[in-house]
Amino acid sequence: MCRTALAHLCWLPYAATLARPLSGRRPLPLVLAADTQAPVAHLMDGVLTMAVLLAETARAMGPEEGAYHAAGPADAEGFLARAVDEIIVHTGDIAEAWG
Repeated sequence: MCRTALAHLCWLPYAATLARPLSGRRPLPLVLAADTQAPVAHLMDGVLTMAVLLAETARAMGPEEGAYHAAGPADAEGFLARAVDEIIVHTGDIAEAWG
């Protein structure tokens, strides 16, 4: 369960979506699978890498720019808020599973 929750903390699709202008087009689907053999430390490093990618992509966007999301179009702040929500929800899942 912990590995699945860590793997879910992947914001590459968020960053990839923000990198495209809001044009009504859906982003290309990105399929991300958990590496069930990877050490947890490597998965955590991947989470940090994706957080940096999302932050830098959001920082590069103009305030009037937005991007597609299934829950509705959002600007950079909206995508960052969704990422924070994912962190809160799934790190709680991980902590609960690990006791």
